[in-house]
Amino acid sequence: MINIFALLSGVILLLLIGCSGEGPDRGTSLLPSHKTSMPTILRIIIKWPGDDFASKQDLETRSKIENLIVERGVGRILGDRTGMGWMDIVVEAEDRESAKKAINEIMGEAAPKAKYFIE
Repeated sequence: MINIFALLSGVILLLLIGCSGEGPDRGTSLLPSHKTSMPTILRIIIKWPGDDFASKQDLETRSKIENLIVERGVGRILGDRTGMGWMDIVVEAEDRESAKKAINEIMGEAAPKAKYFIE
């Protein structure tokens, strides 16, 4: 019985890992191909009260944010994750300050009540 539980838990874990971070436009960048400086990595961390995992609505909001980042040429999505009470989006951008400004605008539009910070 314990072996079946362990096997089932492992399969579910692999499915969750394999399904996370997938979405349209993954890896697509609207940035110019000529690079004059090293790209910078930004991490948008979105938090909510408590320690619940992200809801379906939270994940849809994150997907909308990612799509807007790509569509507006802010940067390239490197990945995303979720945990208990938080989720994040990792973005590669050419210019840190202009990317932060654009991300703040996107967050105000896509998730106006979200508590977040950019590191």
